[in-house]
Parts: sequence; structure tokens; C-alpha cells
Amino acid sequence: MRETNGLLQEELEGLQRKLGCQEKMQGTLVGLELENERLLAKLQSWERLDQTMGLSVRTPEDLSRCVVELQQRELALKNKNSATTSNAWGLGKARQQLHEELQQVGGQLLEERKKCETHESLAWSLQKRVLLLTKKGDGIRAILGSYDSELTPSEYLP
Repeated sequence: MRETNGLLQEELEGLQRKLGCQEKMQGTLVGLELENERLLAKLQSWERLDQTMGLSVRTPEDLSRCVVELQQRELALKNKNSATTSNAWGLGKARQQLHEELQQVGGQLLEERKKCETHESLAWSLQKRVLLLTKKGDGIRAILGSYDSELTPSEYLP
């Protein structure tokens, strides 16, 4: 009996070790199944990315290709932005110069208007004076004409 008991004891220990190994394997299997589910969810999110973003990304190589294309587009857009910014700066500078010229021409125009007003005022004064002098001359001629008509031709001799 002792012999049977010893054999059973050994068999029990062997079975307990096998049970321990099986439990370990079961724990590992559960962990692997969880990892598999997580990876499946990740794969599905990648597949949904294709539908939502319109990108045909199935593999990491596809993703790398898309990233390179996006970087190239970004570089092209940066170059275009730089050119546009440079052009805008040049236009701003030209606008500033034109504004300064406009102010300068505006000042000259104001001076010319003042000169024109001064000349018009002077011309009007001169026209008024000419008119007065003409009237005065006509008056003097009329007086001289009346004196001439009163004098006889013999009175003209000295």
C-alpha cells in the first residue's frame, strides 16, 4: 500500500505540475486572446481610416507612401506661401511708394491751386483796373471832345 500510495503521490505531483503548466498556458492563452482582440480592433480602426479619410492605407508601406505625399504637398504649399508672402511684401512696398508719391503730388497740386487762385485774383483785379481806366479815358475824351467843340478853329493857333 505504501508503494501504491507513493506511486499515487508521484502521479499526483506530476498531475499538479501539469495542472500548473496548463494554468500558465491558460493564462498565456487568455493574454494572447486579449492581445489578439486589441490588434483586431487596431486593424479595424486602420480599415475605417480608409473609409473615413479616403486614404487607401492597408499596410505600413501604404502609410509611409501617404506620409511622403503629404510631406511633398506640404513643401509645395510652403513654397507657394513663401512666394505669395514675398509678392505681398513687394506689393506693399510698391503701395507705400505710390502713397508717398500721391502725397507729394497732392502737395504740389495744392500749391498750384493756390498759385492759380492768386493769378485769377490778380487777373480779375487787373481787368477791373483796365475797365476803370478805360471808363476814365472815355470820360476824359468826352470832356476834351466837348472843349474841342466849344473852341473855334482860330483859337487853336498859338
